[in-house]
Amino acid sequence: MLAAPPQPIIVHPVYAGYKSCQVAAAAGFVLDLYVDDAWKESAISLGIDTRTTFTLPTAFHAGDQISCTMTVCGMVGKPAPPVTVALQPPYRPILLDPPNGADHVLLQPAFIWKDPGEGTPAAASSYLLHVTQSGNTIINQPVSATSYTSPVMLATDTDYQWNVESINGGGHENAPAPFSFSTVLPPTSDLKFVPPITITVNNQPHGLPFPRGTPFDAIIKIANQGNVTSGPYKVVFKFVEADNLNHTAAPQQTISRSALASGGQDSATAPVTLDINEPTVRINAFLMVNNQQVDQAFLDG
Repeated sequence: MLAAPPQPIIVHPVYAGYKSCQVAAAAGFVLDLYVDDAWKESAISLGIDTRTTFTLPTAFHAGDQISCTMTVCGMVGKPAPPVTVALQPPYRPILLDPPNGADHVLLQPAFIWKDPGEGTPAAASSYLLHVTQSGNTIINQPVSATSYTSPVMLATDTDYQWNVESINGGGHENAPAPFSFSTVLPPTSDLKFVPPITITVNNQPHGLPFPRGTPFDAIIKIANQGNVTSGPYKVVFKFVEADNLNHTAAPQQTISRSALASGGQDSATAPVTLDINEPTVRINAFLMVNNQQVDQAFLDG
């Protein structure tokens, strides 16, 4: 027979804001729970592995001292070592946006995350947003909400990493791992011809060779393959002998345009009449931006 019941153990930590705690003790004994030396509740021990849960009508407060005694056959054993109620540290935040591996992220992105402890004693009271680029700190900003829009303009076509630290009176926790993302490409206007050059007579398609002595239209399409609206551009048509590119077969024509939207298409049309006696003619089309040639197309007929 035991001279005295074994000492119970209060399972810790015990966090403020909760109403329950657990005690590990040999099964079958009477347990008495005390908070700041005031008796709160009794229970029969369920065992060391099963543990006994005490649920109180009011929540624990940070700094409360919890102790527990165990009684058998009228003999009260040595109290469990007291446990001080602590503030619960926050849960690790969940990063949401920009998602991990995202590309073409805007240069002033909105960083968004979630606090899994929201609405519980584990809720964060503030956060620290950390954005880096190649190990260099870009943003290190205390935040009170679960989102934050970058106040700085990030660089185009650049890889960044971001993480969030949740903070409260009980401690701090970072997200399990930082997220990476890359920003949008630099704004470019990539004007290109969409060949071939086509010809029409009275707005009807016409095959080769080009008609002689009859007015016809030479047409070439232009596309903006960039991600911004282009600036002004020109399409220059030159009509020359295919066997002698220095000999003009008709006057040169220039078509000017003010702009072309990203992803848009346009066409340039040059009306022309060739002399009946002209030999084989080449139509050259030059795409000009800021007086610089950026593309070329031709058609012989």
